[in-house]
Amino acid sequence: MNASTRQAAAAKFHALGRHCWLLTAVALLALASACVAPQAGPAEGDQAGHTARTTVVWISIDGMGSDYLLRAEAPFLQGLQREGAFSTELVPVFPSLTFPAHVSKATGATVDVHGVTGNSFMDSRDWQRLNYPWDSRLLDAEALWTTATRQGVRVAVHDWVLSHAQRGEHAAAYSGERFDPLLRDWQRLERLLIDWEADLDRPAGQPPLQLLMGYVVGPDKPGHTYGPEAEETMRAMARVDALLQRFHQRALVLWERERQPGDDLYFLFTTDHGMTSAHTLVNLGNLLGLRRNPAVEIVISGPVAQVFLADALDPAARGALISTLRQRVGQHAFASIHAHADLPRHWSYAHPTRTGDYVISLDAGYVFSRRPAGVTAPVSNANGPLGMHGYDPQRYPDMNGLMVLWRHTGSLGGHNLGRVHSLQLHASVAALLDIEPAETALASPAFTRADDRHPQLKHSASRLRTQTLRIRQSIGGLSAD
Repeated sequence: MNASTRQAAAAKFHALGRHCWLLTAVALLALASACVAPQAGPAEGDQAGHTARTTVVWISIDGMGSDYLLRAEAPFLQGLQREGAFSTELVPVFPSLTFPAHVSKATGATVDVHGVTGNSFMDSRDWQRLNYPWDSRLLDAEALWTTATRQGVRVAVHDWVLSHAQRGEHAAAYSGERFDPLLRDWQRLERLLIDWEADLDRPAGQPPLQLLMGYVVGPDKPGHTYGPEAEETMRAMARVDALLQRFHQRALVLWERERQPGDDLYFLFTTDHGMTSAHTLVNLGNLLGLRRNPAVEIVISGPVAQVFLADALDPAARGALISTLRQRVGQHAFASIHAHADLPRHWSYAHPTRTGDYVISLDAGYVFSRRPAGVTAPVSNANGPLGMHGYDPQRYPDMNGLMVLWRHTGSLGGHNLGRVHSLQLHASVAALLDIEPAETALASPAFTRADDRHPQLKHSASRLRTQTLRIRQSIGGLSAD
């Protein structure tokens, strides 16, 4: 779509948004055991032969702590939470950083499988450092946008981490060429809506979009700057809530324009990680006391540092260097060091080429920075950061986040899903779309939909075939050491 067409469509949507109203859920049904029974409707199509379709709109909100909806003025998401299904214990992978966490949500794969080991990382095969990469070809596991497209479900995805520069027969119908950090959140969501509206004029016989995935920075940046407890962060959350309400209203109008009997629509709002307060800066260079060495490369993302040792390093020098690393890190109770072969099992972090030979991690509240003149210095209110993430979620529950699932065609009863691992989201959305998850997706769904003729489901409220959302018990976290 050219620039003038996009501008015209955007203006049209702005005008439409001023006249939209929020369509409310109807027919609140009772929750029976682990089943949520929705409003009755044909599951496989109407008398004219229409095949009922499910559409899922999945928006990721960066850095939304699990308690943000309790503390912020966020009436829209709070309303969806009351009508939908939710979790305030959405557990991220380690490290709980934006890039690994988003890729794990999209692929259902652990970091050692998908290979995105930090916001910045390196590959020992070519000694190339990658800082905030955007190219989807770097993924070592299949993302949901590919999984869906491969099975005939058309997808639009904008600004999800590593969703850009898609190529080949299984590329999403709509995606970006590269990430633009200068875009504001409303512009990111606008691009998704513009593509959805443009797709209404697709060639005859082509199915509609059924999966739309987007991203907003949301409260993450103010959370870093001011801390998760700050009023500034809560005000940012309130602004995101208002933005998402406008997006939701306009998305409903688009979906209703093509709605057929039996069709269904879900909105899924999730985060990548929580946030905790930061209090101490750590200068890793001063802590390790190492001179610059071309055979040693250190890549830092948040509170995690990866140390890569070149193969050319002779055994004696390697041994001495490792001894120094262990001795210097061991002097500080707030830091830990693990060899690649001895990483904690529950991290699932040992990618063969993109995880360092040694990994240094900090306790919650400590942050790597070059600013301290010595090893450590207190965080300054003026320079921050006053908030940080990236820590082990098994040790620090503040890394957990929030998810809300809402269904347009029937209430889900405000069901609390309990503990949900982010690795389950790929399989869960695949289940809503009635497709198979990728082979590299490791976890079972946190929720699925099924026909009530399934022998495990009993629902006698309607004689018609209905679609139900079956709430499953989550995996409760990955196995610990």
